[in-house]
Amino acid sequence: MSKLGVRLVLSAMLAIACRGDASRPGRSAVYPPRDTVPSAPQSDPVAETATSAVDWRAITADTIVITHYTQFVRPLRQLGVSPRDSNDFTPYNAGMEPDTFSFLADGQRYLVDPEGHAMRLTAAQTLQRFALSLDTGMHVERLGFTRVQGDPVFLYQQTDNEGASGFVARFDAITLHPKWAVRVPGFNVGFALVDGADLYVTCIGFVGKLDLSTGKYSWRHDNLYQTEGFNDFGRPRLIGDTVEVPANGRRLFVADRGTGRRIGR
Repeated sequence: MSKLGVRLVLSAMLAIACRGDASRPGRSAVYPPRDTVPSAPQSDPVAETATSAVDWRAITADTIVITHYTQFVRPLRQLGVSPRDSNDFTPYNAGMEPDTFSFLADGQRYLVDPEGHAMRLTAAQTLQRFALSLDTGMHVERLGFTRVQGDPVFLYQQTDNEGASGFVARFDAITLHPKWAVRVPGFNVGFALVDGADLYVTCIGFVGKLDLSTGKYSWRHDNLYQTEGFNDFGRPRLIGDTVEVPANGRRLFVADRGTGRRIGR
């Protein structure tokens, strides 16, 4: 099956499986207060036997596996235009059309379309559907994935090709019911670092330590773009009791891992 054929079949599958979700709760045009997010869809995930003729094995997953980091996944259409280099994280631009994300994790296949409609196919050929919360008019352009105590955790950036922001969302491992979701408050959502039950996340002018058990920030630094011109962060790394994050390719953001207190500013 050609790439175009796969994309068309996947789009049809997602449209059929998620029919009726177009007006699902939680798609608000107004950003909620800090640390709150739109409500996740209230419909229960539906588990059913996968009877589609789609050959899931023919769907190539372009998952960038980075030790100790979340896995950033490119959409299928990126395969023809972006190098498959684990050190390259090519963002979207206005000339790239969003497409379905496909990746394999622990024997389970995940599909996420640009509207946030998602499916999981298990090794037992059970198909479940769920959804990532998005603001009105936004689509998913970057997607990261990791697991916490077996639960799927997604880090993703949404955009309307003019503005962007991010989310981290955790789902129940069995039911795929959403447990929590929290906003990453800006564009340039970067690689995140998993440290036990914590996740260090960045975006323009922002570094935060997120407790993956509660979905709350243990500490956060906002307005770093306005005060210090921090725009684009590199990969966080742990150095003893500190976390270091390269900024703008030449500077370092350094903070105490426990308290978040800035060091060597």
